[in-house]
Amino acid sequence: MKRIRIHPVVRLSLGLSIFVMTLLMAVEMMGVSPDPQKQILDSRKKTCESLAVYTALAIQKEDFSAIQTTIDILVKRNADILSAALRRQDGVILARTGNHERHWNNADEKVSTLQNVQVPLFDGSRRWGAFEVSFADLRTHWLQRLWDRPLIRILVLILPPAFLGFFLIMRRTLRHLDPTAVVPERVKLTLDSLVEGVILMDQNERIVLTNKAFDKNLGTGRRSLLGRKASDLKWQLPRALREAEELPWQQAIREGVSQTAIPLYIRGGQGRRQSFMVSGSPIIDADGKTRGALATFDDVTHIEAQNSKLQMMLGELKKSRDEVRKQNEALQILATQDPLTGCLNRRAFFERFEVEFSRARRYRHDLACIMTDIDHFKRINDEHGHQVGDEVLKKISGILIDTLRDTDVVCRYGGEEFCLILTETAARGARNTAERIRQAVSVEPIWGIPVTISLGVASLEEAAANPSVLLGYADKALYRAKNSGRNRVVAYTEAMDESVEADSGTRDRSAPTQADSGTHVPQHVVNALMLALEHRDISTAEHARNVGDLCAATGQGLMSINDCALLEAAGQLHDIGKLGVPDNILLKPGPLTEEEWQIMRDHERSSVDVIAATFMSRELVEIVTYHGHWYDGSSSEDPSDPRAEDLPLGARILHIANAFDAMISQRPYRRKRTVTEAVEELRRCAGTQFDPKLVERFIDVVRSRDDARQEQTSGLSNTVKLEIGRQVESLLAEVNTAAWNDVKLSAGLLASTAEKYGLEAIAAAAGEIETAAKNKHGQIEIIELTSKLLGVCGALKVRDVEKAEVGRGSKAA
Repeated sequence: MKRIRIHPVVRLSLGLSIFVMTLLMAVEMMGVSPDPQKQILDSRKKTCESLAVYTALAIQKEDFSAIQTTIDILVKRNADILSAALRRQDGVILARTGNHERHWNNADEKVSTLQNVQVPLFDGSRRWGAFEVSFADLRTHWLQRLWDRPLIRILVLILPPAFLGFFLIMRRTLRHLDPTAVVPERVKLTLDSLVEGVILMDQNERIVLTNKAFDKNLGTGRRSLLGRKASDLKWQLPRALREAEELPWQQAIREGVSQTAIPLYIRGGQGRRQSFMVSGSPIIDADGKTRGALATFDDVTHIEAQNSKLQMMLGELKKSRDEVRKQNEALQILATQDPLTGCLNRRAFFERFEVEFSRARRYRHDLACIMTDIDHFKRINDEHGHQVGDEVLKKISGILIDTLRDTDVVCRYGGEEFCLILTETAARGARNTAERIRQAVSVEPIWGIPVTISLGVASLEEAAANPSVLLGYADKALYRAKNSGRNRVVAYTEAMDESVEADSGTRDRSAPTQADSGTHVPQHVVNALMLALEHRDISTAEHARNVGDLCAATGQGLMSINDCALLEAAGQLHDIGKLGVPDNILLKPGPLTEEEWQIMRDHERSSVDVIAATFMSRELVEIVTYHGHWYDGSSSEDPSDPRAEDLPLGARILHIANAFDAMISQRPYRRKRTVTEAVEELRRCAGTQFDPKLVERFIDVVRSRDDARQEQTSGLSNTVKLEIGRQVESLLAEVNTAAWNDVKLSAGLLASTAEKYGLEAIAAAAGEIETAAKNKHGQIEIIELTSKLLGVCGALKVRDVEKAEVGRGSKAA
């Protein structure tokens, strides 16, 4: 509610008028002023007494006609008398005038009232009768009675002109006494031109002058403040300064020292709280005495509101960063897990295996590896369907996790194979654990289906040189268990190396085999290179991981477990040379020119150089070197290059997997093909570009994979979500620190990544942030745009975070 401001002249005039009215009322109360009602009563009393004397004389003479004539004249001449009568003691009326019966209504004839007055008449000591007079009723309307009072008439007639006279006199007087009149006009204009509010006060804090800015901020009239104490305006100090008690100008007047930048609050116009930074300076005369103070008021209400809003938004931004970080952590965990069973996937397993192997060698601890395979799993899928097969896999993985310790590791190695790492466990303990697992699986049917498993055990007691060798030992023991009748545990012995070729034939008799190369490729180095490729171009990294998975799945049964891992690493690293391809070519949204294609082809040679310089593996280099060669040799101009069966088996598999994933992946310059269309293209090119036997095996593998059965239409992969989440997290950190150049770069990168994957809403929101940062807009505006971005990123959130529990794959991870 807006406070009404009354001009000082009006207040003074009104006060003087009220003072005059108070004096008149005091005179009234002292009885100096006549009372009209009392005067009327006295007049009636005198009239009745005169009539009574005259009537008594007339009664003695028995001259009743004279009495009648007298009362007729009395009533006629006196408007206050309504009627009169002479009544004898026995009630007989001897003389009357007017309608006495109607006006005389005195119930008690011996008592007089204001309207009915009786004067008793005596004959000696005996009452003879009474003279009765009826007067007009004095009980008129209260307004009439009020107006009949002389004081009221005086107030009504005198106060308005008195107020007007006071107003004119005070206005003229104050005009001559106005302190602002002594201030030169140019000084007033200078003060009014200032943005800050200014007040000039005397040594008693009485306001002498204000400028327009101060009047506007407080919503007051300039003259309404003159003469008031500046401290009477109900200023509020911040809580931290309330102990100071003194206002800045009070301290300046008292100490004679300027006070600067003191925060104050006040309720301004419409009840709105306003914030000021106030400074007070003493006004000192020529004698060095303080004569007053000058206070300036810098309105920081808007800045304070913006700061409060900014702090609130930064708090919300921090919460969003925490949520994005939690989401990224969940996605990172999901990236290490098998989506069906929750166990570690191969890549995460290899990295963990290397850590545990190194720790065991360094501290001379025992370490055991168990490879396990579900017996006749293909028959379960064929007879009961893949859904039942999936339930069997989940049940087996649950038994494995429940049987092992928290420090052990469970990995779904591929298909129906699982690999276990038992820390600080010797060969004998590992065999006992494997036997407990075998019995736990075979003791109860799964979905009414009898299920058994075979297990191969190996430990560091066999002096394995590296994790690949130890894994190979367990793999050989596993296949000895399967060749020996299945549903059993077999521990590795050196004699198994001599029959590796015969044992490998049980894996797939329709396909060629390859002996174990014995080469170990450190998984943590592969992961580091893949992480660099992922930051360079996420789509290329995702393609490389998919190709690695396809290679590993196809190689199982055709080569040893070590060579299969080597082939998977080749699939992941075959495009590593793209790290050196310029952004304008690697990230180009449209078709490449012939010159650009040549640069892209050169990356294949770069990939070979990087791999050769990083890994001491001739087999890995050969796979990547020849993976682009056609099966019939038509792609090579050198007749000495290998062709057909002379090409490395891993190179032939990698060629097929690379072409297949490229066909089913979306490209800016062409649509992606369905799995069915890609399979038809592989068969069309079989015998020329691809190995025909491997093409059919590859097709069988693709069709049996869980994700292939869904035509790979499940939307964005967790890898893409994780990369976008990381970019969003980085952007939030830079927005929080207001590093606009970094914000611009991060927002541009996010927009480019989102556009590549068809996330138009995210790309547009990131583009707005990039533009705002480029133009150096305010932090609040950029935070608002960032909140908008977080809103459209909601679809990428991980909804089943509980699935990302590391404990499913490694209880102690």
